[in-house]
Amino acid sequence: MATCSKHPEKVIRTFQGSSIKDPSELSENVARRVFTFSQQRTKWRKLEDNFEVGDLFTQQTTDSSIRFCETKQKLSQTCCKLESCTMETPKVWVPDPVSGYILGKIIDIKAETVSVQILNSNEVLTVPYESTYAAEELDDKDVDDNCGLMHLNEATLLNNIRLRYNRDQIYTYVANILIAVNPYFEIKNLYSSETISRYQGKSLGVLPPHVFAIADKAFRDMRALKESQSIIVSGESGAGKTESTKYILRYLCESWGCQAGPIEQRILDANPVLEAFGNAKTMRNNNSSRFGKFIEIHFSNKFSVVGGFISHYLLEKSRICSQSRGERNYHIFYQLCAGAPLELKKKLSLSSPDKFQYLSKGCTQYFTSQETEKLLNKDSISSDQCQKGSLHDPMLDDIRNFRTLDKAFKYG
Repeated sequence: MATCSKHPEKVIRTFQGSSIKDPSELSENVARRVFTFSQQRTKWRKLEDNFEVGDLFTQQTTDSSIRFCETKQKLSQTCCKLESCTMETPKVWVPDPVSGYILGKIIDIKAETVSVQILNSNEVLTVPYESTYAAEELDDKDVDDNCGLMHLNEATLLNNIRLRYNRDQIYTYVANILIAVNPYFEIKNLYSSETISRYQGKSLGVLPPHVFAIADKAFRDMRALKESQSIIVSGESGAGKTESTKYILRYLCESWGCQAGPIEQRILDANPVLEAFGNAKTMRNNNSSRFGKFIEIHFSNKFSVVGGFISHYLLEKSRICSQSRGERNYHIFYQLCAGAPLELKKKLSLSSPDKFQYLSKGCTQYFTSQETEKLLNKDSISSDQCQKGSLHDPMLDDIRNFRTLDKAFKYG
């Protein structure tokens, strides 16, 4: 296709002279600009024709001529601005098997396909129109709410989340829906008591996206509407549902940063018990919840926590008897073998995990830190543990978690 000139009439002719006969066959951006040029050209010609007729037969006054010249000049400036935008090759996202979508610029438009040159590369891809997505003007600018994107589509949404994730901003809004990306490491002060206090009573969008903002909105709506509120936490395995649920409970039970009372503490202490007996290591997630749960927090007329109820369902019972290679049984078995006192181990005849039929078929390694690994007894170490060493996860430690579990039982 020929290069467009600086006059809108020639721009239209350039597109009309190509194989594309209907602007609807173009990509959305290009079609919109062609249509705009058509409108401006038609309006320009009508004004020009009216002036010529009036000038020849009715001898319009000089003021009318001046007004027309000013109008024509403004139209000319508008067309030039629109044309300059069109002359800048539009950037688009095209599918990529590794990155999902990759950014490029259009270099040719055909009847059914578009040729896109990948940015910072000589690679050229030919893709169907429906596989391309309009890109934002600034590639490295992110927004707190995906609804704030100029071009909201699958590619720009994923790119915005990726930009924020690379800057340790794991939360992004889509209106009043919160998207959370598991960082797999601890972000400093992201869930501190000071952060809880900051989000108290703040509307969505006032502060950066956060799970605390969702919990606060649910609490404020309950207080204002006098109706029960629900927060649905969903996602695939390893997405962070368990951790998000714990932070929501913590926000509601700690009374916006104050020390939790005995009732609130009991609700929070239920988490390590549920995780010990219902979570396990899988191939995709070291702390996968193998059951569903519905948690209720009960408030008084003065909006203070007075109780709670946790119902669980669909526990994966088959995991108790057998596990796939590389997966573990429920955490409680390994916590007992690794962290139980010697007296309790003798009483329960506990030894290394590979000595038990229900544990030996899967992974028999412990989750420990550098400090707690030194506390393991030789009788509690399996052959795999000796050869491969401990498993490491910032959120898991079989010895430390057993102590937390023991404390929760004593407190209850």
